[in-house]
Amino acid sequence: MKRNFHLYSNSLSSTVPTEIGMMDKIVFGWVLHKNKLSSTIPTELGAFPLGGAFVLESNQLSGSIPSQLGHFTKLSYGFKLNDNHLCDDVPTEVQ
Repeated sequence: MKRNFHLYSNSLSSTVPTEIGMMDKIVFGWVLHKNKLSSTIPTELGAFPLGGAFVLESNQLSGSIPSQLGHFTKLSYGFKLNDNHLCDDVPTEVQ
């Protein structure tokens, strides 16, 4: 059974590892908000077949939102990237 992977409000500080994409067989969604994650959002995460949530809000992420995340906008429990330092240009795939 797949579950959401919750690591919120833990003061995690690093980049978002591309390796989390290898957990696609067990993870239904990612909830990593209210941490101190930095750098950019890896484009590799766009290949991840999520059904639940993709929440990276309230971190210190920067750069562009990868267009590969476009299919996450219709997740059952949310797609949230607010409260970061991301560029203003939102790809049409994500809008």
